[in-house]
Amino acid sequence: MELNHCGYHPSIPLKFPPLFDQAQTAALSLSLASPEVNHDILIAWVYRHRLYRLLGSLWGARREHNSTSPITETLGRIEHWRHKMTGQTPFNWPSGKRIAIYLNIQLELWSEGCAPTYSVQTTGVKKGFVDTSGISWSQYGCKVGAWRLIRALEALKVPATFVTNAKCGELYPAVVKQIIQSGHDIAAHGIWQNESLVEMSYEEQFQNIRTCFDMLEQASGKRPEGWKSTASAITPEAVDILIKQGVLWFADRKDTDLPTRLHTEHGSIVSIPPTEYSDNRTLKGNPLDFYDVYKETFDYLYHHEPGSLLNLTVHCHSGGRPTMVAILHKLYAYFAQFPDVWFTTHGEIAKWMNAQAVDEITYPSRFFK
Repeated sequence: MELNHCGYHPSIPLKFPPLFDQAQTAALSLSLASPEVNHDILIAWVYRHRLYRLLGSLWGARREHNSTSPITETLGRIEHWRHKMTGQTPFNWPSGKRIAIYLNIQLELWSEGCAPTYSVQTTGVKKGFVDTSGISWSQYGCKVGAWRLIRALEALKVPATFVTNAKCGELYPAVVKQIIQSGHDIAAHGIWQNESLVEMSYEEQFQNIRTCFDMLEQASGKRPEGWKSTASAITPEAVDILIKQGVLWFADRKDTDLPTRLHTEHGSIVSIPPTEYSDNRTLKGNPLDFYDVYKETFDYLYHHEPGSLLNLTVHCHSGGRPTMVAILHKLYAYFAQFPDVWFTTHGEIAKWMNAQAVDEITYPSRFFK
């Protein structure tokens, strides 16, 4: 009987050891088969290369963040073959990492006498009266929440970007300095949280952005490389202002899953997409919802869409409390079980995009002909 190039004949029933069930599941979940490829042949090909042995020994093992596991080398060869056959454009993170996870921590303050427009309270203060409860709730971030998150990140051994209102550096300089001393990044986030670029003239936007960067540099000793607008309310003028000031990245646009590079006559900047599901979604609900959403999203992207990007966002005044920090510990303990996850920052992602000299990686180019 003549076997094909995989060492397999379709008429022979396939009998694999129990561990191979994992390999078959991996092949299915990773969507390695294209419509043109016989799926049984693909499974036999994976089996021949002893992927089941790799999965049996490596699945669930903690890997060093900057290392490439043997399983990724094998899967990388399989995906290269699939891309070659289907004409798809592969996209990979450094060292062939399957997914990049970046943590956005927002450190915010509202101007004197103002409270956030949202809170954990079911009944708010009537309009025209000072919301003392809301004000104190918002100040928790600089006084306690940011410190707890810095400590948690040290235990988890993951980096983060603290998206910070400039007034935090002026009124709470110690915590802003500690962010840098602990090895994390700071990004500019306006002067006060209750201001918006869309309500400003060009000159006001220019002054606000420049002042914000100057204040944070003075407070932290390091000039921020990135920007996120309050409420993600960016303007076309602001993008050009950021480019003129040499800013590396901004995180306001929600029209893509992966970073893109934008160009104007004054230069270029990397746009990094923010999340649609922050800790704010659980303010009056169950913090475990945050865990469920990100665990399921991670599983889907890791198994089905290699080269993906996952952003987690928490706010120091709400997500810096024990109820949410406990969830972050639980999530990162889960992520760390998987090989080839890139725990990174906005800045490192932006630098990687610039090094690739690619403006955009579209979804169709990754997964369609």
